[in-house]
Amino acid sequence: MKFLCLKLCLAALLTVVSACKENQNEKVSSNRIQPVSQSLKLIDNGPGDNNEAEFTLVGRALAPKINGKALEATRVFVRNHFAYVAYNEPGLAGIGAVETIDVLNPKKTRSLQLMYFHNYRVNAVFVNGDRLFVVGSQGNHLKPKGYLRVLKLRNGLPAEQLALVNLPHSDASAVFVKESLIYISSAGDGGLTLLNDSYAVVGESRIFGAQGISAPLFSSSVFVLGGQQGKVNAFSTSALVSTRIPQAMVPAGSVHLSKAQRFEIEGDLQSGLQFSLASLGKNGFKLFCNIDGTTLVSQKPPKVKGVSSRENFTKSAVVDEGLLFAGNAKGGVQVYALEESPQDESACDNVTVKRLGRLPLNQKVRVNHVEAKDKMLFVASANDGGLKIISVKSKSQSKLVKDFNLKSSDFILPPKVQLFTGKKQRWSSPVAKKNQDGLAYW
Repeated sequence: MKFLCLKLCLAALLTVVSACKENQNEKVSSNRIQPVSQSLKLIDNGPGDNNEAEFTLVGRALAPKINGKALEATRVFVRNHFAYVAYNEPGLAGIGAVETIDVLNPKKTRSLQLMYFHNYRVNAVFVNGDRLFVVGSQGNHLKPKGYLRVLKLRNGLPAEQLALVNLPHSDASAVFVKESLIYISSAGDGGLTLLNDSYAVVGESRIFGAQGISAPLFSSSVFVLGGQQGKVNAFSTSALVSTRIPQAMVPAGSVHLSKAQRFEIEGDLQSGLQFSLASLGKNGFKLFCNIDGTTLVSQKPPKVKGVSSRENFTKSAVVDEGLLFAGNAKGGVQVYALEESPQDESACDNVTVKRLGRLPLNQKVRVNHVEAKDKMLFVASANDGGLKIISVKSKSQSKLVKDFNLKSSDFILPPKVQLFTGKKQRWSSPVAKKNQDGLAYW
């Protein structure tokens, strides 16, 4: 039976393999997440009032060890009262893992399960309904193939495997689900892959250094960040009408945010109703208007004493309750306050940014990812390899940007947000350019 399973896995290029069970569960200690109650005072304060928010470290955990090998936390995804943390063994190959943490009570966070996979790196996770989507790379090649693994969730915990799909591009970096379509980006060779609800590949598009994926609220569009060009491409789900499978997907519009930089391959994307936030490596982060694509806020990573500019770049940025957290690798986590002033409906509100300061993390720590949800901040890091859970309390709520916390249930009727409109139009028609190998990329 094992031999048959292996043959099926090897022959399953671009197909679903449901029978192969590489995942294993590791017993986790009931006290793996150490409860803490430590007030954190911002350091390297900016011009903003650093008393606008209070931060309390409520939990921390060292990276888990599997078969004696220490992993490092690479990404966090929060849905309902569960945090799903991705881990990888440092290096090209090795072990990847997903840990499920109950964060219902911030003062008593609990690790519930640790699931690990031999020879499968875990780069990103996403939850939609009762399914956990896991993407990454497999094997130990310089250009390892990307994969998608789908796991059934039972009471929030990953259970049996529903599918394992080999992807046409290498090293999958992000996954996003919208309207029964699964979007997967690849920073390795610059690809976007689209799968349907049966996990069949139905669309592809070449994007330079494809990274973060997001979707504005009440919109049929999906945004994909091309990190190497600092460009966001917008795809319309309604445009997927071709009978050719897989079809070549053409962006409906694109907006340039910055010039290419070496570290811009480290990028992330978050969208609300009016605004989207892109993390752009050495160029820091930019907040832009979904309607017309104009840049509203732009901040490069501030200098940190003892940290070189090569180690101080924005890998991840996120907004929650009007506070923006930028994870700047060895530059730590910078904290900003975003305030808005309303404009007419044909444009986004004006936004001003104030840097409050930097969270006092050990300077040896390299921040891989930050996630913020429901007044809790999650910091995934390397070197110490672990996870930090921080409670956040904002003192002045009136003017802070609430756009990223809006939900469909907040509206009786959905507001009309028309993309690609507005007087200061920055969205443009996409143009494909050829690289040195003659391949055309958006």
